[in-house]
Amino acid sequence: MTYERRKYKTKNLFLVPVQEVFKTNSPFKYSPNKTIMELECVFKGWPRPRVVWYNPDKKQIINGSEGFYISEKLDGEDTLRSLLRNLNIQEKHKGDYNCIATNSITGWSSKKSKIIELDYRCPGPKHRHISPSEVSVIAYNNVTLKCLVEIDPDNCAAYSMKFQWFFNNRSSTLLTSGEKYDIQERRTNSRCKKDFILTIANNVTDDDEGKYKCQ
Repeated sequence: MTYERRKYKTKNLFLVPVQEVFKTNSPFKYSPNKTIMELECVFKGWPRPRVVWYNPDKKQIINGSEGFYISEKLDGEDTLRSLLRNLNIQEKHKGDYNCIATNSITGWSSKKSKIIELDYRCPGPKHRHISPSEVSVIAYNNVTLKCLVEIDPDNCAAYSMKFQWFFNNRSSTLLTSGEKYDIQERRTNSRCKKDFILTIANNVTDDDEGKYKCQ
């Protein structure tokens, strides 16, 4: 650690440039069975450092905004612990968080930063949502149903799972792509979700009325 003696307002002060104290592991792995994110940076220096957090979009995080909370704890006269928390972590929060510590007096300053990567893990195939939940169709027109499924791309077995469509909740009525049905799998804007799309093409009749299920 470097110490520097400077003269300021007729007093001799020891100025200590900002140093990181606690080496936070990076990346920070978010476990899907948790909902709280906690990232910590610890710096020391004199004058005591001031810490500012930035999100993956390089925008300053304001305490209490968008579910983020910042708390600070003093460790002696020259050490500051800054904790960034979010009580409802989601996929959109993934990325690099930057905590920047600075200290200064007139004519002198120092700065140190720490980047912590938040690696969000998808929760895996748990929930399925079919939309629309109810639809009215004119005879002999097309109808399209979407089944939005949660996936885990880091789990090879779960990621390769194939979902199927059934009619009226009967396993004997497995629907397959062909002249009447078109079944496709499509990516979404989320790496944690896929769409399984069922289209009944051109020949919807009374016989197609009922409940459709993907599993």
